[in-house]
Amino acid sequence: MGTIRERGGSGKLSADYPPLMFSSIKKQYDLLPDNVSETSTQDAAYAYSGYAPLIVRILEEGDRVRWAGWNKTFDSTIGGDDRTAVFIVGGVTRAELAGIRLMPNVCLILTSSIITGNRLIDGITQI
Repeated sequence: MGTIRERGGSGKLSADYPPLMFSSIKKQYDLLPDNVSETSTQDAAYAYSGYAPLIVRILEEGDRVRWAGWNKTFDSTIGGDDRTAVFIVGGVTRAELAGIRLMPNVCLILTSSIITGNRLIDGITQI
């Protein structure tokens, strides 16, 4: 396995959090569902040819539990339709946007950046 190294630094990057356990998250959020049709846009996994973006699955879970346990910025006594605005800091890919747009209650998606393949590679080579 390779190590990400910092230019002109100590040679190692450190993290103050435990590593992401992809195998358990993959099962918990069904990130690689069986029987995904790339022509049917019913599941967010169509955008990545069988992989459902984690951000989409987390938002779907929040919507499913009616955002119970999530911090809310306003009182729920306000009447009207249930609509959700999604704010993503740090950037999002177009495929993730396509998956989020499938959610019926999302009316607005705001992000600090659109991540493309070129921008991702440029960012990695700057390390």
